[in-house]
Amino acid sequence: MPPPALLVEVFDLVLGRTCLGCHTPGSVLCPECLALLRGGVRSVPLAGLAIPLHAASPYDGLTREAILEYKERGSRSLAPMLGRLLADAALAAARLHRPARCVLVPVPSHRHAPRGFDALGAVARSAARDLSRDGLPTRVERRLRPGPAYLPMKGLSRSERRTRIIGAFRAAGPTRPSDAGSLVLLIDDVVTTGATMSEALRTLTIAGMRVDAIAAVAATGPSRGRPARNPAPVPPTLRP
Repeated sequence: MPPPALLVEVFDLVLGRTCLGCHTPGSVLCPECLALLRGGVRSVPLAGLAIPLHAASPYDGLTREAILEYKERGSRSLAPMLGRLLADAALAAARLHRPARCVLVPVPSHRHAPRGFDALGAVARSAARDLSRDGLPTRVERRLRPGPAYLPMKGLSRSERRTRIIGAFRAAGPTRPSDAGSLVLLIDDVVTTGATMSEALRTLTIAGMRVDAIAAVAATGPSRGRPARNPAPVPPTLRP
């Protein structure tokens, strides 16, 4: 069976897609434009988060357009590109912890999400493959499931989001009190107010599951310090 990256290229060519950034025919996001989005991983401070948040890019410009194209307009061929960005954010966290392996814990999709596919799941699986190839063995684990209170929050204010999100998640599976040797990352595609991540973290903590940091493709909010340039990995030691 052809590798996923090759299939993506074939589908893009057949469908006559052009790059969102430079409008070059052949790919919905060409390698050159993806390279421009990489290299700017940063730590984003958000109120209510007790652990670091690493985001590959600010949620604006081409990154925002790519995420909307993927999630709202169903351009599934973007999953590997967004997965690469998520992997870059995860590697920034890994350099601080120097783990033997990594666990990605996705935030669940809304029960009423209309897009018809597991958008974050596809990005997470692609990121896990990239991280494993980079020298950090990684797996995706579904440690959260949506509760009945988990509804879309688009258009709500920060205070409304924090109120609506309470009780939105349930812990899934047995507790893992140690995850010895692993870096456990809570992940999402976009982090805005931090309300969803705070509630997900609270749910996992109550269930006895450790979380070391948060990784996201993009985040709003001010950056802290300079972006970490050139986050490409140095396998397998993860040297800075």
